[in-house]
Amino acid sequence: MAAFLLPVLLLVAGPQARAANFAEGVAAYDGGDYQTAVDIWRPLADEGDAKAQLAVASIYHFGEGLPQNDRLAAMYYRAAAEQGERVAQVILADFYMAGRGIPRDVVGAYLWYDQAARQGDERAASARDDLIALMTGAQFNWAQSLSENWEPIPGFIPTATCSCSLRKASRWRDFDFPEDWEFPEDQPKAAETP
Repeated sequence: MAAFLLPVLLLVAGPQARAANFAEGVAAYDGGDYQTAVDIWRPLADEGDAKAQLAVASIYHFGEGLPQNDRLAAMYYRAAAEQGERVAQVILADFYMAGRGIPRDVVGAYLWYDQAARQGDERAASARDDLIALMTGAQFNWAQSLSENWEPIPGFIPTATCSCSLRKASRWRDFDFPEDWEFPEDQPKAAETP
């Protein structure tokens, strides 16, 4: 009987235990103990907790207590963004626009600005609208298609490949890219992607 009850109790207690752990990380962060905060948040983030992913991304983004690392910040922002975390979507779009930790990609920026704008983020809506002037017709059409077909992925797990270009990201491999699609020079052409 105990062998049956323990997994059930862990399932029920799981979200509450994660919330308590997250709060402990917040307390450590607020106290200036960034390393302890990361030690608490990173396992939660690696298990798919969007709030923890956003927190870890911020730590790497600003280098608070740990070395600043744009690539890791982008990876964790991407994981949280994929789950529908609005703040992560805006910051990830900013990273795509600047080529910060990931290749510069106006389509990726549009996708994430648009998703945040759909949640009522006015800054994202303004940035998305300004971005349209920088895009080719094919880029705009493709970005709109990606955004219209995007759905959150609950529990998205960050991986080293989740901050890469949209074309290389496993989520987009089944999409047919338009023939006139222009990839940035530092990204592989569609035929070169495994």
